[in-house]
Amino acid sequence: MNNAKQRRIETAKQETAKRHATTEAFAAKNIKGWDANLHRQIVTWASENGFSDDRLKEAYTPEVYLVPHKACQWDQSLKRQQSVAPLPKTQAQTAAKPTQTVSAKSSVAPSFDPESASTDDYAKNWAARQAKRR
Repeated sequence: MNNAKQRRIETAKQETAKRHATTEAFAAKNIKGWDANLHRQIVTWASENGFSDDRLKEAYTPEVYLVPHKACQWDQSLKRQQSVAPLPKTQAQTAAKPTQTVSAKSSVAPSFDPESASTDDYAKNWAARQAKRR
């Protein structure tokens, strides 16, 4: 009985070691900037967010390992965004003032009414306007 239990424990340790090696090889290949420091950051983040060390070791597979890595990156990104000082308000962000009403240019009332003018007066007026244009 004791011998069988020891074999199971030894087998479990070997499987865990193999899974860890596979995961680390996967991380080195697929995670940009992978090193031991990044691994420590991920493990620290996971423990700070409710993962026990035993649970983390059980879930230590390539597929699962990316989840805490991306979550750790997300939290770091949020912290960086919150630490950046807010930009000063621009003129557009200050209190809006109503625009002034702009009216169309008022046209000058015509001094000559072609409907009430005679044909000769109309021709003189037309010739004078043409002369002004030139």
